[in-house]
Amino acid sequence: PGEIGTEMFFIIRGECKILLDDAAKTEVSRKRQNQYFGEICMFYPDKPRTAWVVADTYCVLARLTKRAFDSIFSELPTVRQMMLDQIEGF
Repeated sequence: PGEIGTEMFFIIRGECKILLDDAAKTEVSRKRQNQYFGEICMFYPDKPRTAWVVADTYCVLARLTKRAFDSIFSELPTVRQMMLDQIEGF
Protein backbone atom coordinates (compact mmCIF):
# COMPACT_ATOMS: atom_id res chain seq x y z
CA PRO A 1 0.00 0.00 0.00
CA GLY A 2 0.97 3.60 -0.32
CA GLU A 3 1.71 3.93 -4.03
CA ILE A 4 -0.57 6.03 -6.20
CA GLY A 5 -2.40 3.71 -8.58
CA THR A 6 -2.91 4.41 -12.26
CA GLU A 7 -4.46 1.11 -13.33
CA MET A 8 -6.79 -1.65 -12.19
CA PHE A 9 -6.64 -5.36 -12.92
CA PHE A 10 -9.07 -8.09 -13.94
CA ILE A 11 -8.37 -11.70 -13.03
CA ILE A 12 -8.62 -13.84 -16.14
CA ARG A 13 -7.28 -16.94 -14.40
CA GLY A 14 -6.10 -17.70 -10.88
CA GLU A 15 -6.70 -16.48 -7.35
CA CYS A 16 -5.26 -13.59 -5.34
CA LYS A 17 -5.22 -12.71 -1.65
CA ILE A 18 -6.04 -9.17 -0.52
CA LEU A 19 -3.89 -8.14 2.45
CA LEU A 20 -4.32 -4.91 4.42
CA ASP A 21 -1.54 -4.54 6.96
CA ASP A 22 1.94 -3.21 6.15
CA ALA A 23 3.46 -6.60 6.92
CA ALA A 24 1.12 -8.12 4.29
CA LYS A 25 -0.01 -10.86 6.67
CA THR A 26 -3.68 -10.08 7.36
CA GLU A 27 -5.85 -11.55 4.62
CA VAL A 28 -9.18 -9.76 4.32
CA SER A 29 -10.47 -11.10 1.04
CA ARG A 30 -9.77 -13.26 -1.97
CA LYS A 31 -10.29 -12.38 -5.60
CA ARG A 32 -10.89 -15.04 -8.23
CA GLN A 33 -11.47 -15.42 -11.94
CA ASN A 34 -13.79 -12.72 -13.36
CA GLN A 35 -13.22 -10.39 -10.40
CA TYR A 36 -11.09 -7.26 -10.28
CA PHE A 37 -8.94 -5.18 -7.95
CA GLY A 38 -7.27 -1.78 -7.94
CA GLU A 39 -10.50 0.02 -8.83
CA ILE A 40 -10.26 2.59 -6.05
CA CYS A 41 -7.62 4.55 -7.96
CA MET A 42 -10.01 4.87 -10.90
CA PHE A 43 -12.39 6.94 -8.78
CA TYR A 44 -9.88 8.59 -6.42
CA PRO A 45 -6.76 9.18 -8.55
CA ASP A 46 -4.71 10.86 -5.81
CA LYS A 47 -5.47 8.26 -3.14
CA PRO A 48 -2.67 5.80 -2.36
CA ARG A 49 -3.26 2.07 -2.81
CA THR A 50 -5.06 0.65 0.22
CA ALA A 51 -4.05 -3.03 0.09
CA TRP A 52 -1.49 -5.55 -1.03
CA VAL A 53 -2.58 -8.06 -3.66
CA VAL A 54 -0.64 -11.33 -3.76
CA ALA A 55 -1.13 -14.15 -6.24
CA ASP A 56 -2.11 -17.34 -4.43
CA THR A 57 -2.00 -19.39 -7.63
CA TYR A 58 -0.66 -18.83 -11.11
CA CYS A 59 -2.58 -15.80 -12.43
CA VAL A 60 -3.35 -14.24 -15.76
CA LEU A 61 -4.39 -10.60 -15.37
CA ALA A 62 -5.70 -7.92 -17.70
CA ARG A 63 -4.67 -4.33 -16.96
CA LEU A 64 -6.92 -1.32 -17.48
CA THR A 65 -5.36 2.12 -17.36
CA LYS A 66 -7.09 5.20 -15.97
CA ARG A 67 -7.28 6.74 -19.45
CA ALA A 68 -8.96 3.64 -20.90
CA PHE A 69 -11.25 3.38 -17.87
CA ASP A 70 -12.45 6.97 -18.32
CA SER A 71 -13.03 6.41 -22.03
CA ILE A 72 -14.97 3.16 -21.55
CA PHE A 73 -17.03 4.17 -18.55
CA SER A 74 -18.00 7.59 -19.90
CA GLU A 75 -20.28 5.51 -22.15
CA LEU A 76 -21.48 3.29 -19.25
CA PRO A 77 -22.39 5.63 -16.38
CA THR A 78 -24.62 3.09 -14.60
CA VAL A 79 -21.83 0.50 -14.45
CA ARG A 80 -19.42 3.18 -13.25
CA GLN A 81 -21.87 4.16 -10.51
CA MET A 82 -22.33 0.51 -9.46
CA MET A 83 -18.56 0.18 -9.01
CA LEU A 84 -18.41 3.42 -7.02
CA ASP A 85 -21.31 2.29 -4.82
CA GLN A 86 -19.46 -0.95 -4.09
CA ILE A 87 -16.29 0.95 -3.10
CA GLU A 88 -18.19 3.33 -0.86
CA GLY A 89 -20.00 0.40 0.77
CA PHE A 90 -16.80 -0.83 2.42
